[in-house]
Amino acid sequence: KTEAESFAAMNTNAAELQKRLLSLGFTKEQIKLTGHSVDQQYDYEKTPVKVTGYRCYQTYQVKFPVDKDKILKVFEQLTTGTITGVEGTFSTGCSDKLQNEMERQLIIEALNDARSKADLICGNIKAKVVGVNHVSYEVPRDVISGRSVMLGSSAPGYEMKVADSFSIAELEFEKQVFVKYAIENQK
Repeated sequence: KTEAESFAAMNTNAAELQKRLLSLGFTKEQIKLTGHSVDQQYDYEKTPVKVTGYRCYQTYQVKFPVDKDKILKVFEQLTTGTITGVEGTFSTGCSDKLQNEMERQLIIEALNDARSKADLICGNIKAKVVGVNHVSYEVPRDVISGRSVMLGSSAPGYEMKVADSFSIAELEFEKQVFVKYAIENQK
């Protein structure tokens, strides 16, 4: 295929993909174009290596609350009929509001836990907590992922990869809090 033919095929697929997403109840605001590429295809068995055609690819991101039935409908709608070369992946996450609230709660729990342990230690060594010298915290960012479903549309000839099953992983939140207490001996 020529570059123009590959672009035309990709645009046809992209229009159909968007039409089907809209028919599934997604809004235009939920459907975002996130990537686009044009790649040359080569015949490496010939000397010199020869360009045999082009492949165009677009990636869309569609954000929505996790709904297994909706995800299955999306895969079904986008892998049947005239549209070709669709690849789909998804990831789960949480909203910034929920993440911030969970981080706040984790800090409070960690501070309460640190104080009860400090009191326990002081009770065993005949000392008392007289104040806090320092508090710091951090959130390991690698445990929190974004919520999205990625859907790609490519020109015909691209091998379709469709999972026949999937699972949704639980999110894990982690907060590390460091507290230094001032203590004094009891007399």
